Amino acid sequence: MPLCGVCCLTDSADVKPPNHPVRYAIASGLLFTHLALVAFAGALPDKIAAAVAGTVYVPLWLFKTIGLPVFKAGASWGWAAPSMLGWALFTAVWALVWWGLVAAVAKLRR
Repeated sequence: MPLCGVCCLTDSADVKPPNHPVRYAIASGLLFTHLALVAFAGALPDKIAAAVAGTVYVPLWLFKTIGLPVFKAGASWGWAAPSMLGWALFTAVWALVWWGLVAAVAKLRR
């Protein structure tokens, strides 16, 4: 039985490895739903759009405090849009968050 090397620490025949393809599918679905909400935030009600914008800007502000260029130069009196690095970090952070949530739920269900 092949081991993934991350969570499968035994090769005992009676131990079933976790079903990673299902986890990937669920975490990917959550991430793509999140990205769709961000892409169409302008069509959402104001309070929901503000919450969705917070999911973009709050993690990026943390990266900005350590000196990473996560924002493009903003127009006067406007919000600066995320840079390419910012979008990559946004996607990575939320992919890890969704994967962690799916893994935690899977662990609780065992």
